[in-house]
Amino acid sequence: MGAFRDFIQQQGLVVFDIDGTLVDTFQKNHFGTNIFLQSLGLNPVDEQWTRDFVYSSTVQNILREIERQFGVTFEDYDQAGKSYEAALVSVGHLAQIQVGVEGIVNELMSNGQKIGLVTSATRAEQEPTLALLAREIGSLFWSSYVCVDDVYPDVKPHPRSMGLIFQQMGRLITPYVVIGDGNGDIQLPRNTSPRGNSIFLGKESLIKGEKPDHIFKDMSHLYRAYRE
Repeated sequence: MGAFRDFIQQQGLVVFDIDGTLVDTFQKNHFGTNIFLQSLGLNPVDEQWTRDFVYSSTVQNILREIERQFGVTFEDYDQAGKSYEAALVSVGHLAQIQVGVEGIVNELMSNGQKIGLVTSATRAEQEPTLALLAREIGSLFWSSYVCVDDVYPDVKPHPRSMGLIFQQMGRLITPYVVIGDGNGDIQLPRNTSPRGNSIFLGKESLIKGEKPDHIFKDMSHLYRAYRE
C-alpha cells in the first residue's frame, strides 16, 4: 500500500471544498460575473480578472472589488448579492465535475469514511452544484454541509466551519483532512481544535503561510496517487 493511500485511509473524516475542488466552476463564475456586470451597464472582465478576484472569494468581497475598480456603489448589498447569485445560477450548467472525483469518493464510501462539504459560497449559489454532484455521482453522500450562510462573517478559515461539521455529525471525528484549492482550506484544520490535516490542490506558489500535508495539481492527480 502506498504512503498516500495509507494516509487517506487513516482519516475518519474527509472534508471537501466544492468550487475548484470537486467541481470546475471557473466558466460558471466567469460568465456569471460578466452577466452581472453587463446588467449594471459595466464592461465585461477577462478571465484573469476572474482568477484574481472571484477565485476563493465571497460574494461580499467580489461586490466590494467591483465597487473599487468600476467606481459604482451598491446601496443594498443583500439585493446586489442576490442578483449576483442569480447570474451565477443562470449559467450553472457550465460547471463540470473534476476528473478523479468519482473515483476517490467511491473509495471513501467503500471504506466507510465520513464525507463533509464546506464552501465559502452561499446556499443559493451552491444548489445547482450540489444537484450536479448528486446527479452525476449517485454514491456521493455528505454527512455534513456547511456554507457561508451558516458561518458569516466567520468564513474559512475560521474554525466555526469545522465546529458546525462536527456538530452536524453529532461527534468529533479524528483524524480528519480538509481538501481544497484555497489557502483557507489549508488553514481551516490548523485553526480548529482538534487540529486536522490538509491537502492543497493547485500550484505550490499560490500557498501563503503554513504548508499543507500534501500538494497535488488537481483531483485527478490526487486520485492517481491514491491508486499507486
